[in-house]
Amino acid sequence: MHGLWSVTMRQQLVLASALSLFGALLMLSSCDEGSGSSGNGGAAYQGPCASYTDCVSCTDAVEHECEWCAGACVGALPYDSMEVPGASCEWGWAPYSSNCDSLDGIYIQPTTLDIDCRAVANAEEPRCQGADQVTPGSLGAGPAFPADSSGTLFGGFVDTAGNRLVIGAYTGGSGVSYGSIWSVDLATGDRTLSSGAIVDPIQGELTQGSGVELGENVLDVEALPDGDWVAWTVDNAYNTRVLRVDPATGDRTLMYEDPPSRDPSPCAHAGLFYGLGSSNGGSSLFSIAVGSNGQMYLPLGSADEGGSGDIGIAAMSAGGDCTVVTLGSPDASHRKGGGPFATSPYRGIALDGSTLYATALSGQLHAVNTATGDRTLVSEEGILGEGPDLNQEHMTLVDGTLWTTGESYSSDSQARIDVDPASGDRTARHVADGPLYSSSAQPVFMVAHPTLPGVAVVALQRSIALYEASSGNSVLLSH
Repeated sequence: MHGLWSVTMRQQLVLASALSLFGALLMLSSCDEGSGSSGNGGAAYQGPCASYTDCVSCTDAVEHECEWCAGACVGALPYDSMEVPGASCEWGWAPYSSNCDSLDGIYIQPTTLDIDCRAVANAEEPRCQGADQVTPGSLGAGPAFPADSSGTLFGGFVDTAGNRLVIGAYTGGSGVSYGSIWSVDLATGDRTLSSGAIVDPIQGELTQGSGVELGENVLDVEALPDGDWVAWTVDNAYNTRVLRVDPATGDRTLMYEDPPSRDPSPCAHAGLFYGLGSSNGGSSLFSIAVGSNGQMYLPLGSADEGGSGDIGIAAMSAGGDCTVVTLGSPDASHRKGGGPFATSPYRGIALDGSTLYATALSGQLHAVNTATGDRTLVSEEGILGEGPDLNQEHMTLVDGTLWTTGESYSSDSQARIDVDPASGDRTARHVADGPLYSSSAQPVFMVAHPTLPGVAVVALQRSIALYEASSGNSVLLSH
């Protein structure tokens, strides 16, 4: 009789606990509609079952109307017993008063990547570790990416013919500063120094190619229609260089430099000479875009005198001739093209036919008509479109959606913000446990994988990873 009473009381306590938690959850505020907010590590939910996506509110999560991230029951058997410690869902979310069986199982969001870094069983796998936990040079062959805290990867492009990522970097070491361009095999993760200089921790100083120095920071690399590459580089003397690079040899020739040299000609407009980039200095991130005719589009910098608050985009020909495409300015005599002004310099740029998309550090996303210079607001928090603030530095157009990555003040689990150009709506794409789930793993650059649908190639500070937004799974490819 005593044992029966004990079981009954235990069941009553469990029920009381469930009702108490249910009531507490009902009192919680909204989960930021459509944001895929995570309660992982929060006060109300803890442990591996504390993350969910596509919730409208916390109440919906309790009522099991959310789309579960993924999962499988793990821990001690039997899973349907709430009295067995450790029985939980490996990935997904469930209220503490429930167990896996009481929810009729957890919705499984599969991954197409060859290893599932959401799974507890793979937590110790090197490809599932944070980049700071992996030995430099251990994933993929070739010289190591910059290993010290000052080095970093920047932006680039995917060479579909070679199934490789081409990416710029700052690879300083031993008191010297080097810019470099790398190629990364997307099948093996093998790294090749394509141009510039590096200090490899094992092989020492390595160089590739000759000609004009790259500068300390190779902020972006893009392909030209004739097969060469164009590299946007700056150094700590605020020197902007645009270089043509021979992919076969790594040799570099100057297309544009500003300052101190203004040969080829700078961007002249309204009686002023504009530089490229920003007065913020060499560490500021920018991206460039290249049209099918070889025209290059680059963020416009400050004028040599006057022009305070002027923000625009320049176009450069293969010969280095520079013209202003669009310019917003407090001074009406400086303006080129109509429409709203950006309130800070443009950072990310993506080209779609004759439309140029550009993000500003202050959160505006504009569409620019390259023929007229007219600007149209596409998305801005509180003004146009729903979703989180847009504060990004690199942008890629993928199947009609703009992927933006780079500087962000959002949660650690945010990998990128997708923007619908038609509505202006912004959607945060999050990650699960794995190499991208860390504040130190903020993606610097992201581009679609050429052969894996729905998978992005991601540049972290000193690693290349693969990321699948639908599942939240990410794995290290090269480090």
